[in-house]
Amino acid sequence: MRILLCQNAEWVPTYGGASKANRTLMEQLAARGHECLVIVPTGSMHWGWPRHRFVEELAVRSIVPTKVSSDTDAFLLNGVRVEAVTEPSRASALRSIALCGRLDRAIVTFKPDCILVGSEDRAQRILASATKHVGVPVIYIARSSSMLGIGPMAFFPNSSARSLLEKAATIVTNSSYLADYVWRYSRLKSVVLDVATYEIAPRPEPPGSEVLMINPCHIKGIDILFGLASNFPRTTFTAVPGWGTTSADLAALADRPNIALAAPDDRIANILQRARMLLVPSLWDEAFGRVVVEAMAVGTPVLASDMGGLPEAMLGVPGLIPVQGIEGYENRLDERGVPIAKRRSQSLTAWCDATSDLLKDTVHSERSSLAHDAAKFYAGGLSISAWELVLECATA
Repeated sequence: MRILLCQNAEWVPTYGGASKANRTLMEQLAARGHECLVIVPTGSMHWGWPRHRFVEELAVRSIVPTKVSSDTDAFLLNGVRVEAVTEPSRASALRSIALCGRLDRAIVTFKPDCILVGSEDRAQRILASATKHVGVPVIYIARSSSMLGIGPMAFFPNSSARSLLEKAATIVTNSSYLADYVWRYSRLKSVVLDVATYEIAPRPEPPGSEVLMINPCHIKGIDILFGLASNFPRTTFTAVPGWGTTSADLAALADRPNIALAAPDDRIANILQRARMLLVPSLWDEAFGRVVVEAMAVGTPVLASDMGGLPEAMLGVPGLIPVQGIEGYENRLDERGVPIAKRRSQSLTAWCDATSDLLKDTVHSERSSLAHDAAKFYAGGLSISAWELVLECATA
């Protein structure tokens, strides 16, 4: 089968959960003998890179691209042909438009049997472009309520989003929570499928000393991180900046004597296995929370907010904590292009109690084993054949 995927999110480096899942999916399909083409930007929806910066990132990974047009570089990575489009202005909307132009040309030349569209696209332009090609089924991969254009958690509400979603042959969501959200606000059904991206350690790793948080920003619960750092002054906290971390967040993190900054890593297990525990104190409705399972896969216990799909990602392992979730967004964006959420005060009592427990060796050891076993069992039930069945049904 000839499979074309287009998303307004990075392919290299691969730090975000959605990009990692889609990249792994395409590489697994390629390994099964499918011909796979991917069209992506050189940056992501939240940040853009000039071409030379992107080429430098490729060089670090021993990838040599070929320039195929004035704005596009191509390379082969793990059996998948990747075409990365550079939009000089680095504006998200213009990147999306540039991707649509490349997508239209690829549909004519590549002649895909089906098109996969990633949901990381503010105005659903890529979905609109893909679905206008009659006769080529489109599978929409939804990985965040914020990018769907429907419902109260949409970053950018779009009155046309529901009709665009209806044009997809199949909608795939990454959790029952998100499937319910899509149904509630569009009355459209979806298939719940995950991708086997998880590195299962042979056994739980020896515990590190640091308390880790990835992508610290307001909607991810950075204020809870600050509160815990203040309440545990002798404990080392580590923050890995991500797509939501602003310059103000970085400055506030630098002001905390027991919070260190660490660089992101394509192989997230390198970061997670150094941690004693992972904090996922999200205040928005995480669609799933891939990082939760990734942490448990190496035996790192997780403390997560009881929001969105995080209860599913915790796989029944203790560590869920109630929070006051955000109720909506203001009509303005931060420097990363993310709508500013309406802040609510949070209680730290349960977070402090849970953190204190996991700092005890006996509790940590028990939770680590439980988390590792749960992640191993979950990952063992994932298969690329389920995705192939979805593709076959869509193209039948």
